[in-house]
Order: sequence, then structure tokens, then C-alpha cells
Amino acid sequence: MISLAQLQVAASLLIALANTSWAQVPNFADNFEGTDLNPEWTVINPAAHDGFDGTGHYLIRGPQSSTAGLRRDVGGQGDFTAEVSLELGPFFLNGSGGTQSDLKVRFTGPGASLEVVLNSFKNLRASSSELGGNLEDPISVGGIEDGDDFNLQFNYQEASNTMTVSYSVNDEAWSQLTSVVGITPTALKTSEIVLFKFGNNEATLPRIKLDRYEMSNLDYAPITSGLELISGTDDSIITWDSKPSKIYQVQWSTDLINWLPAANHLPATPPTNTEYLKGVSSGPKGFFRIGEQDATTWPHENYCTMLTQEIQGKKHAFLAGNVSYYIGGQYNVWNLQEHETLGLTHPFHHDLRGRGIGIVTEATTGTGHDFQGWEFYRDSKVAYGTVLVNGQSFPNPVPKKMFWRPDRVICEYEVGGVEIREDKFIALNDVACTLITASEPIEIQFAGQSYVSSNRSVQTTSTVRHDTANNMVHVTEGGTALARPLEGTDTEGTLMYDGMSTVVSTSETFTDYSAFKDGDGRQQYSFKVACGPEGVALGWAMHDTFSDA
Repeated sequence: MISLAQLQVAASLLIALANTSWAQVPNFADNFEGTDLNPEWTVINPAAHDGFDGTGHYLIRGPQSSTAGLRRDVGGQGDFTAEVSLELGPFFLNGSGGTQSDLKVRFTGPGASLEVVLNSFKNLRASSSELGGNLEDPISVGGIEDGDDFNLQFNYQEASNTMTVSYSVNDEAWSQLTSVVGITPTALKTSEIVLFKFGNNEATLPRIKLDRYEMSNLDYAPITSGLELISGTDDSIITWDSKPSKIYQVQWSTDLINWLPAANHLPATPPTNTEYLKGVSSGPKGFFRIGEQDATTWPHENYCTMLTQEIQGKKHAFLAGNVSYYIGGQYNVWNLQEHETLGLTHPFHHDLRGRGIGIVTEATTGTGHDFQGWEFYRDSKVAYGTVLVNGQSFPNPVPKKMFWRPDRVICEYEVGGVEIREDKFIALNDVACTLITASEPIEIQFAGQSYVSSNRSVQTTSTVRHDTANNMVHVTEGGTALARPLEGTDTEGTLMYDGMSTVVSTSETFTDYSAFKDGDGRQQYSFKVACGPEGVALGWAMHDTFSDA
């Protein structure tokens, strides 16, 4: 962290403004979700592909004495940034050489190539046919193990023919592997990710899980005013004037010629944006600049990024699935009633069986009509998180930032000195999910309840149980509630959730489960689960039958 003694404020001196002519490489991003491979990929050795695993990974095995992987055309020429994130395993194993295999991430063209190789001996090197072989001496990535995330970043500046390659393991900061001049566009026509097994033992075939591949051009116009930098020994905080419908990139250089992205795809948070950069400014000198891009330009490569809004303290989050929906916190008609917090606050099921809380039949309005109870989600409470760290308890923390996108909600917290991030979304199978990671090991206690309306429920018959075999909480909803099928007439009817099953579960085994029935008939439940840099997932589902939920 930055201490007061280290702080110094600099404006335009350290914020470099350079007019650069940006060439175009088409933007491309693949998170390897779904069931079909993006058609831009060409499959190398299809028999070695296990395909999608349903958790956002694409699996490839390395056959003996041949390569298997994916290839795509770069599709253009000019400056670009490319990032690859994947998980290896089995790859290193125990003993000398592990699976005796190579992971190769490379660019190729007519008679030219650039290649980065990580082998199962944990050696990492970069080579170029145009520059006569290895660009640097190979280095040892000593701490990496099977199951870790391995990330590579390529930054290319066409004007100087400079390629900079960086790597990271898990959530560590980028470390530069090499930066060389002499890589021409000829070598950058196609991009490949491949496995190659050079050893003879068929029992130790390597495997990779591709998590993310992204290539973006650097079509950002420099900002020329309103910039401020606070810089410490290793960390920096940079602030700039921002505008609606813009996306920003923070760029970093040591020589004002070659620029690397320090932070990408930052949505505007007018009137200013502030970005905390860790581990960037550790060198003897450096320069920042901010690039601005019009997020409304059509066609756009990433509409979810284009539509991103920072909404903490301004509105609640909303996500829509098929019949599952999610509202995070409550912010009604410019009136903040409840902050979003860690976990899943108000996921709810709505398949139009009823308009409100109770279901009755009335001759004039039919079955399910209700002039009251349209916003029944307000009384739901599924999994409210309390952070337990260093002997302290932090109930229902409020996000520092909350970013809404059409496909997810991203919440960032700082709790007891621990940085926590959540990605909330509704999966294709209509399960509301949140993926939580923490910078240090913590415990999270989640608390929730069966559905009872605070002012419309009449009878409450719900039950709750701990399904230890499947690591889940199972609530069977039940009861009656008042409906208003005609204005001025309240009638007791069946609760809209009556007989439905609610399931709450985590990817890691939860502990300390407890439950009780409160004075209003709610079945209250709570449990604890560990969380750290490797993350934990929390999910909610609801259906008429328990087996389908």
C-alpha cells in the first residue's frame, strides 16, 4: 500500500500525452462458455479435444509426438494486445519433467514465427525465427503447480516492431518475460495455442483448460486534461476526467515510445474515473497515459462492456434469466432502501403463474390476478454474507464499486484489509450464481430464509433441511397469502411459491449449518464456507420439483 511518506502528486509531467497513429486489428474475445466453439477457431487434431466442461473451460489433451490445440487468423495488422488465460493439469506432476510436454502459444506467418513455450520442467522461454532463436535465456517458473492459472500477455507496437511478452500465475501481477525489437507483421498472421508431448509415457498425457482468449486493438484517443497521479514505491492511483458512453485504458511506458496496457476496458464513471494500479510503478521511472474509446460505435465487439455502468449507491442491480431473476439490494424510485452485499440477496422465480404473492380465482379477473404484491421479491432473503477474518465479523459489507452489465454484476469490496470480488450472473440453466474470490483466506457466513411476506402472508408451512450428501440447503416453500383480485377486496389464497423447492449450495463443502423457525413462520438458515484466492461459488435454484431444482 502507499504510505503518506511515499506520496507525490504529479500531473502532466508524468502523464504522457502522445499522438500515435493506431492501426486496426479486429477485437476478439472468447470466454469458452456454452457448448459450441467460436467459428473463428480452427481445431488442430480434433481427436485430442475433450471440449467444453460446462464451467467456462475448453479442454484439450496433448497426444504423444504431435500437437493439438486451436488456431485463428489475427485478421488485421497494427498494434494489439493479446491475452491468454488457462489452467494446466495434469502437466507438471511430480518427479523429473512431469508429463514431458510443452505448452506453446505462438504467432505464425509466411516463413516467420514468434513462440512462447512453457514446458513441464517449469521452464519458460520466448523465441523468434526472425531474430534467430531464443530472445532471452529461459527462466524457471518455480512456484507453478497443476491446477494453477497461467496467463500470457502479448503487446505489439507496429511502428517500432516491438513485441513485449509478460506472464503471470493465478492473480499475481504481470512479470515481463521479454521485450524485443524486430518482430514484423509478417510473423503475426495467425495465433495458436497448442500442446505437444515429447515424452514416451502414454499414462501421463498433458491437458489444458482454456479459460479466456482476448485480442484487442489499441484504438484509444489520448486524454489531454484532468489527469492526476499519486505514486508510491510500487503502487499508483490515477484519476482522470471521464465522460458517459466511453471506455478507457490506462497505458504505461518507461521510454515514451513503447506503451503497455496497465488496465483495460474500464467503463466510464463520470465525472471522474479512479484506478488503483498495483505493482506497475516499481521501476526507476515511468509514464502513464489514458486512452479513451467511444463505447457507442457500431458495430461493437463487446456490447456487455459497452453497456457497463458503475451503479453503487445509484441503483440496484438487475439480471434476467428465463424464469429466474436477480435484484441486488433495493433502490426504489431514487430511494436507497438496501445496499447490495456479499452473496445473493434477492434472486426470485417468476413464471407468470401469479401476478403477486397469493393466487386466487375470481370470476372477473381470472386466476392469479393481484393488484398488490407485484414486487414480492422485496421479502426474499436467500444468502446474505458476513465476512469472518482475523477474529472479526463484518456483516453484510457494502461494495466499494458495483458494475452492472447485461450478463453479470461485478462487486468489489474491501473488508478488514482483504480485497474481495464477486461476479454474479444467471447461468444458462437458470441458476443464479456468484463467484467470490478474496486476496487472503477468509470465511463467509451466509444467512437466508424461506419466503414470508411481511404484510401479506397468512399461513406459513415451509420447511428446511440440510442435504449433507449434496452439500445444499433445501427449502420447501408453503403457505397462504392475501391477494387482491379486485380493487378493495383482499382474499386469502395459495402462496405463489407453495410446494416449490428452493436449493442453495456452494462449490466447497459448507460447515456450521443451523436453522430455526422464527416468530413470523420463516425458516431461518445459516452456514459457513471458506474462501480465498482460488475462490468459491454460491448458487441458488428454484423449481416445482426438488430433483429439477
